[in-house]
Amino acid sequence: MQKLTFSIFILSITFSICEHSWAKTKIVLIAGKDSHGTSAHNWGDGVDLLSHALTKESALNIETAIHKGGWPTDPSIFNNAASVVILSDGGGRHPINKRLIEFDALAEKGVGLVCVHYAVEVPKGAPGDMLKKWLGGYFEVFWSINPHWTADFKTLPNHPITRGVKPFSLKDEWYYHMKFRDNMEGVTPILSALPPADTLKRGDGPHSNNPHVRKSVLERKEKQHVGWASESSNGQRGFGITGAHHHKSWDNDDFRTCVLNAIVWTAKIEVPKNGVKSASNPTERVQEKPETSTVKPVEAKNALFASKLITTKTKGHAVEVKAKIKGIQNLYLTVSDGSNSYSCDWADWGLPRLIDSSGEETRLTDLKWKYAKSGWGKVQIDKNCGGRPLRINGKNIAYGIGTHANSVIQYELPKDHKFVEFRCLAGIDNGGSDQKNGSDSSVQFFVSDKPIDLPKLAQAQQNLPQVDHYPADQLLLPTGLEVKLWAKSPLLFNPTNMDIDYKGRIWVAEGRNYRGKRTQPDGDRIVVVEDKDGDGAADSSHVFVQEKSFISPLGIAVVDNKIIVSQPPDLIVYTDVDRNARFDEKVDKREILLTGFNGANHDHSLHSVTVGPNGQYYFNHGNKGSQVTDKEGWQLNAGSFYSMQNISGRPSSDGQVYNGGVALRVNQDGTGMRPIGHNFRNSYEQAVSSLGDVFQNDNDDPPASRTAWLMEYGNMGFTSKNGLRRWGSDKMPGQTTQVAEWRQEDPGVVPAGDIYGGGSPTGIAFYENGIMEDRFGGYVISCEPARNVLFGYHPKTQGAGITLPQRDIFLTSNPKKNFAGADFASAGRINGLINLFRPSDVCIGPDGAIYVADWFDARVGGHGTRDVGQTGAIYRIAPKGAKLSIPTFDFNTIAGQIKALQNPSPNVREIGRTRLERAGKKAIPAVRKLLNHSNEFIQARAIWLLAKLGSEGLKIVESQLENQNPKIRICAFRALRHENHRMLDHARKLARDESPLVRREVALAMRYVPFEKARNILLEIAKGYDGQDRYYVEAFGIGCTDKEEKIYAIVKKSMGTKNYDPEYAGLVWRLHTVSAIPEIKKWALDERLDNNVSRSMLFALSLIEAPQAAKAMVSIAKNAKSETANLARSFIEKRDQGIWNKYKAKDLLNGKSSSETIYVDRVAPTSFGPETKLLPASEILALTGNPTNGKRHIGRCYICHKVGSVGVEFGPTLAGWGGGQNRETILKAITDPSADLAHGYEGTELLVKGDRRIQGFIQAEGDPLVIRVFGGEDLVIAQSDIKSRTKMSSSLMAPASRLGLNSQQLRDVVEYLKLN
Repeated sequence: MQKLTFSIFILSITFSICEHSWAKTKIVLIAGKDSHGTSAHNWGDGVDLLSHALTKESALNIETAIHKGGWPTDPSIFNNAASVVILSDGGGRHPINKRLIEFDALAEKGVGLVCVHYAVEVPKGAPGDMLKKWLGGYFEVFWSINPHWTADFKTLPNHPITRGVKPFSLKDEWYYHMKFRDNMEGVTPILSALPPADTLKRGDGPHSNNPHVRKSVLERKEKQHVGWASESSNGQRGFGITGAHHHKSWDNDDFRTCVLNAIVWTAKIEVPKNGVKSASNPTERVQEKPETSTVKPVEAKNALFASKLITTKTKGHAVEVKAKIKGIQNLYLTVSDGSNSYSCDWADWGLPRLIDSSGEETRLTDLKWKYAKSGWGKVQIDKNCGGRPLRINGKNIAYGIGTHANSVIQYELPKDHKFVEFRCLAGIDNGGSDQKNGSDSSVQFFVSDKPIDLPKLAQAQQNLPQVDHYPADQLLLPTGLEVKLWAKSPLLFNPTNMDIDYKGRIWVAEGRNYRGKRTQPDGDRIVVVEDKDGDGAADSSHVFVQEKSFISPLGIAVVDNKIIVSQPPDLIVYTDVDRNARFDEKVDKREILLTGFNGANHDHSLHSVTVGPNGQYYFNHGNKGSQVTDKEGWQLNAGSFYSMQNISGRPSSDGQVYNGGVALRVNQDGTGMRPIGHNFRNSYEQAVSSLGDVFQNDNDDPPASRTAWLMEYGNMGFTSKNGLRRWGSDKMPGQTTQVAEWRQEDPGVVPAGDIYGGGSPTGIAFYENGIMEDRFGGYVISCEPARNVLFGYHPKTQGAGITLPQRDIFLTSNPKKNFAGADFASAGRINGLINLFRPSDVCIGPDGAIYVADWFDARVGGHGTRDVGQTGAIYRIAPKGAKLSIPTFDFNTIAGQIKALQNPSPNVREIGRTRLERAGKKAIPAVRKLLNHSNEFIQARAIWLLAKLGSEGLKIVESQLENQNPKIRICAFRALRHENHRMLDHARKLARDESPLVRREVALAMRYVPFEKARNILLEIAKGYDGQDRYYVEAFGIGCTDKEEKIYAIVKKSMGTKNYDPEYAGLVWRLHTVSAIPEIKKWALDERLDNNVSRSMLFALSLIEAPQAAKAMVSIAKNAKSETANLARSFIEKRDQGIWNKYKAKDLLNGKSSSETIYVDRVAPTSFGPETKLLPASEILALTGNPTNGKRHIGRCYICHKVGSVGVEFGPTLAGWGGGQNRETILKAITDPSADLAHGYEGTELLVKGDRRIQGFIQAEGDPLVIRVFGGEDLVIAQSDIKSRTKMSSSLMAPASRLGLNSQQLRDVVEYLKLN
């Protein structure tokens, strides 16, 4: 018995030992999104490489769990983890920032942490404090820096991490001067080296130089720790290393061993005596790539099975698939989007099975596919493309394949298989159909033995010709000009933006990954297209750079050998050091000039750079917003109700508030960033003239797109002052959409420019000189793809401003304006090729020709695209018969540089300007001669340059302040101001200039000048106001920024009169200070004055955020004549929702004292009559509609909609809406209102104090929040009263079946709306 017990004991020990020896140590590897192309920041490849070394090569008992794309959403990945390794971008994008509590719980259990390269940087504050706790130190902005240099690690400490590591040197982006724990407690330096002095040549900034770094390196000669280990009191271990920017760094055996040792050490595994083993040159290991088909595609008609179009109207949302497959070797399962740009087109191959001749079934999912691609998400077994269970029409699918159109899945069937038939249930997954726009889901399923030709299929589905570009000879343009095709696919695809270098090569930013169409897994490309044989058509193209992080970049600029790519969140500058137009990280340079732009893969984000005549970069972003810091630490905060609400209304570093879209300029080294205009919706690009004037376009919401001259610092008027109120929330009685959307009656908003209606404007250019300057010198050209046109304008001066009074059709495919495939013309039918010409950009070439890029698509705007082939083209416009050639330049001589400065292309001019500036004083004689040139733009180029050529050049520029041309005087003043040369002295004189244009410029220059220095100048400007010029008075107001009250006092003292004076009153209106309230109120109440005066004074009063203003408005509402009183009441209603809420203006008007708000349920009714059984849509439309009867029945719509001047503004206004839709669309909007919710009419349900439900449309964010409820009433609700907020998935409008209308009456309403 004792012997048996002993045997069991021994066996127990043996099992225990064996079990322990079998248990593997788990290490979790997290990769962020790749961000620097194929040779740097390859986080995904990096974790694969480390995992392979740890599990396959180290001979250690380790298992790894890998997650790519950020922090894992499933926390179970950390179960039993010994250490976590992070390779990712850092700063605000670090995946751990929002998981501090989660990881701290792991660290408290002793889980280790390793952060590599950028992953050592987190924001200062809580993230930084926690990283010090877990890692021992971190990269802190304005403390640490990130230069590229060769670190020479001559000595290494005796530590487990250095086992098997020999002293080594390695060139990389070694961050240094980390912020460590106090007194380096628990921290052991592992890799240390003294950086060279040239790592400190950049300007001070968040990631460069800084005084404390210079003292440490240059004065104290302190070695910098770029790799370090830490151990906490609870035994938790950390390791940080700042190298591995370059993926090739992993090929350094000592560097790689050091990191592998560190990972093992942090996991509390004994590091082998000679270090962790791994194979050399791991980056050269061939990565497994998905195999793509090389079989020639076939037309859809040759498929083994082709379904009809499957929509949510199809019974069961699915179709039974049966395809004969006897003898075939390859099985292709294809899903097309049905030609509607695959909105919510989630598709499932449910219950897919292969059946042999005996009837035996084999699940297709038991086989492994050869190739699989999904248009969105990913192809998954037994899950939909979003990773959830398969469901079709609400029914669970036991097994199958989930994907998203457009999709191709290829199976290679077993050799000599006996399968004769393929069967499945193919349908729309609920993951798509349950979405807000899910009713638009439409897919078509194909089974074939060869790949389907999807581009050809898409063209057939859209009834489009089989062409890949618009025929040049069918484009219409001004007489005397001709347009020729210069390049087309496959030389380039989907051009979002382009630029032209001095050799005439066109650099194109491609957008093949635009929105859902992720067709380029390695990222979008920057390609260089060239006409090598000089025959007037491109014949060559190659890739300059392709990065995985490129997702439809919207900007490309080429300034000498600097290539600037706009890819949110970054503005990236590549320096093509060897000038071969191919980016090679070993030779060339890549720098993130600025970062913090919101909205990757969004049209309303960062756009292209344009170089200005002063050498600065000009650029803009739309209202996706930004939080960007330049290299000197100047920070821009730009948010709005549309995006980044958390920073909306927050001042930037200059103390000013910038809302929505912002235009900026910045020095080429990333310093000196400053806004030059703001509060537009989405300007796609800007054009900068040599005189320094900026022109831009802006898209609409709804039809009010515009092209405008941007007055410096101008507020373009899209949102309220704090950015949180939509224009529709503040639309006042008597205002048109065009006036209300751009707030044209508000003081503080500049004139809107040329408002032309619905559209989606893109690239813009300014033609100054060259082969067409006789007709088009000083000409603005703006692309409008939604209208298939390029507009042209000859700017004219008007008062103090620049207007665009005449809109030319410069180039178009659609002269009859049969618009389709755009937001404002969504119901229009594509009419052949005319709607496919979608100009995305326009540039001036060094040959003086005009080049136009075409996106070529049946759809533009609305974030969609239908061109499966993703083709594009570039056209060249020049005088008929012109002999064009690209000029050559000798940039090493003054003569060659002067020639370049006179070139029509801005980028060529910049090369000449830069080299002439570098030449200094010796360039002055040649540059000075240009002041006598007949072209004022060439004169202007000389002025900007002379101002940078020392005292002699500045004196010459000062002499131009006497020039007879006011534009030249302005240019000279701008150049002197830019150089900060005697600006105030010149301003004092020019404030009396006879030209209001010049005085305007002086006024703008006073924006940041203190009151004591600016007072007399601004008073002089005020005296020059004529009482009518809106540009002038707005410039005056901009100059008075932050000194309005003091300026008002001196203006009143100097110019105030007892009787109403339009000049004085206009100035007061623009200043609208608290002190001016008595005067503003007096003029508003004066019945002797025109109604327009009273109206304008109410607008000024309504923008004063003070209780006196609210009380004055209440007094006007009670005492003014009816029209003025009614408008005052409207203002009280609006402002009580916002800036006057705390003053309780409505209570004052109604004679109430403020009291606690009592809420009642405000829920939109779901029925207005008994349920009516309506005919199918096709039968309703077959009835004859009577618009007269429809007008009688349209009254049912008044309860929700305004039709003309009648009805309630709850839902979208219907007046004129039907004219742009087809009858099918109108009917569908009434019968199924949830199918397509208009932008801004997505319902919200609030649960408020007292557990009351309130449903409606949010009109203004913030505290208080404003929501428009059924009946058109706006409720103002304090944030503290809101318990919860839920987005509604269905429309707040009742369907037609519950409106009490029969089928004939409904048809009559459709006809009325169509004709009205």
